[in-house]
Amino acid sequence: MYKRFEKHDRVLDPAPQETVLLPPLPSLKVLYGRSDRKKHVIETDSVTIGSGEDNIIRFENNDTVSKSHARIRREGEKYFIEDTASTNGTFVDGKRIRESVLRDGSVIRIGNVELRFEEAGKQSFWKEEEKNEIRRFSAMKFGFALVLAVLVIGTYLVLRFTSPGFERLESERIVSGSVNTPQDKAVSGGDTAEQYFIKGMAEYNRGNFENAVLYLDKTLKVKPGYRNAAEYVRMARENLDMISAARVVGQGKEREEKPGTGQRITEEVRKLAETYYRKGRIEYANRNFREALKNWKEVLKIINEPEDELYKDTLEKIRGTEEKKM
Repeated sequence: MYKRFEKHDRVLDPAPQETVLLPPLPSLKVLYGRSDRKKHVIETDSVTIGSGEDNIIRFENNDTVSKSHARIRREGEKYFIEDTASTNGTFVDGKRIRESVLRDGSVIRIGNVELRFEEAGKQSFWKEEEKNEIRRFSAMKFGFALVLAVLVIGTYLVLRFTSPGFERLESERIVSGSVNTPQDKAVSGGDTAEQYFIKGMAEYNRGNFENAVLYLDKTLKVKPGYRNAAEYVRMARENLDMISAARVVGQGKEREEKPGTGQRITEEVRKLAETYYRKGRIEYANRNFREALKNWKEVLKIINEPEDELYKDTLEKIRGTEEKKM
């Protein structure tokens, strides 16, 4: 006979289900710039980057990032980044690119945002005993570093307040210029350089190029090898030159030239035209033909003298570029 099932009888647990581990994914870690998150995971084979709403990775309210700035795509096991006709360009490890392969640790700059590409890491599974051992070792290292810091600071304070010779040596170093004075607030390569750079970039994004040049010059004074500061101070000065030249040209159109000022206005006009001409050549070299044509057409508007050599050269480049686009 069949045994009757009672409520108190034991019911065997169902068989444990197999756990499926998803593979790790590559990511972009934000090093500098405003972003809604510190790390962006690349979850699809094609990821668009820009300030527009239709981008997967979006940097909104950032004038230095184009609406459609760049795209990351996967081909096999490799990832590539390509510039999608952005205004300020896309840089990988300090070089402006149209397309480049991404490697682990590659630094990408889009506008004033810096990102680091991190490849998918290998998953590691630790036992609880191994985790505890790692924690103990980390705590020991921290304790050792703390004791060493206390000893160094204590030794310095003892010498500073008890040894006249040590105080005299510090004074001689400051006078000789081997260290920066507190009045300059210049800690060589320290946080002060970063603070100046952040202030300079804030002024640059607001269009206050004079203040931007001021802060970026201070950055380079504290940290001469700061590559990003050198590049942005150059761009800020170019913008100031263009604004100054455009102001002079506008004043010349609104009033008659005074005696002796015609040569100055001509030089300013030519300087503005040459700036647009150089920018057009840079965009052409990067195969941004649309931006190149835009800059060269500005040259024709400013010069407007068919016999001028710059006018002729620019007109020839426009025709050649339009034929290439067709």
